[in-house]
Amino acid sequence: MHARHRKSGTYYYLDTGAKPHMEIALGSDYVAAVQKRAELTVAKLPKDGQITFRYVAERYVREVIPTKAPRTQTDNMKELANLYAFFDAEPTPMESIEPIHVRQYLDWRTRQARAMRGTVPKRLASRSPPSTPDSAR
Repeated sequence: MHARHRKSGTYYYLDTGAKPHMEIALGSDYVAAVQKRAELTVAKLPKDGQITFRYVAERYVREVIPTKAPRTQTDNMKELANLYAFFDAEPTPMESIEPIHVRQYLDWRTRQARAMRGTVPKRLASRSPPSTPDSAR
């Protein structure tokens, strides 16, 4: 939240962080502006009060991913699909996720990657540039 001082008074605005640049006018009353800012920025807790992996991941998608480069955004969304498959098969409370679960996820991803690795040589060969007499040396 930031203030703009004008001849007619001080006005408060909330920068949304969106691109292109966008601000939400909060008004000229400081207390009301702080209250409105809190309503707009404080994440609403799930109805049951349980903070799950999905809740945290969706907040990450809303607040963090848009600040990243387009390619990174795409990669993050692909990896989130894997995280959802592992941690959100059943709604998992965040406080129940421990380091051992992260290790299990990494092992699970490694097994998935190994299953896909069989096609790597074929894909690489199909993308190889054609050989020329000069490159044969």
